[in-house]
Amino acid sequence: MFEVLRRFGLGQNFINWVKLLYRNPSASVLTNGLLSAPFGLGRGTAQGSPLSPLLFSLAIEPLAIAIRQSKDIKGILIGTKVYKILLYADDIILTLTDPVKSIPALIGCVSKFSKISGYKVNYEKSEIMPLGFCDRGEPAFIKPFRWAPTGLKYLGIRMTSKTNQLYPENISPTISHIKDRLVRWKRLPISFLGRVNLVKMIILPQLIYPVSMLFLFIDSKDLAGINKAISEFIWAGRKPKIKTEVLQLPRALGGWALPKIENYILSLHARIISMWATQKHIKASCKHILVCSDPVS
Repeated sequence: MFEVLRRFGLGQNFINWVKLLYRNPSASVLTNGLLSAPFGLGRGTAQGSPLSPLLFSLAIEPLAIAIRQSKDIKGILIGTKVYKILLYADDIILTLTDPVKSIPALIGCVSKFSKISGYKVNYEKSEIMPLGFCDRGEPAFIKPFRWAPTGLKYLGIRMTSKTNQLYPENISPTISHIKDRLVRWKRLPISFLGRVNLVKMIILPQLIYPVSMLFLFIDSKDLAGINKAISEFIWAGRKPKIKTEVLQLPRALGGWALPKIENYILSLHARIISMWATQKHIKASCKHILVCSDPVS
């Protein structure tokens, strides 16, 4: 790791400070209010260390570089650019073609990195999802990965082999989960303001995340169902005394600033479109894809 920091141009003083912080790390376990005696950490770092995720992102980058530069690991060609790997901390997704050659080369690359760094891949949790396969039978070349012909989960999003399954696999279960929670909470002794804040801080983010990640709109029937469930929760099952439209007004206009879900979704999608149009590197990538006569191969 320290060699990686040096190769990325971080100064020796900074590296020495990192060494000092991570020298002989120790931790304790809190169980039912009882704190154990400190013990040394043979591997890894103490949980909650704010620096560790950043160091991990740098430490795993050599693996990403090796995969990108490998001629035997074939990525997806879009126009003239090849896309192979996306990383978010230790969650990695690869977009590969020619799996018969690419997968053995990938395993070899990961094995070399493991010997040097100590980083191990949990193959039992690593899955392969085919795209465009005519035969959905499990091929021999996927081992030691798991075969997931219908879809896999990445960063909380269920990625499916068919785009028309994204909504039922992600949005529909989220809506059902939200409705169930609202029904359970409806009879709890929560103030009116507390109920509004629960919708803002707990219910809305659960829905916004998959919608924004997949750039989807909620079906009008589902949207009506969510709004009805929220209204019943806000009024604890009683008949509403104030129209929902009034509750959704800002406090300065006499409302309670209750979120209007459709407006949140529109604003999120507008922000993404704005990024596509204004940020140079994203705009260039979008333009690059759109102008290709046969973009993906």
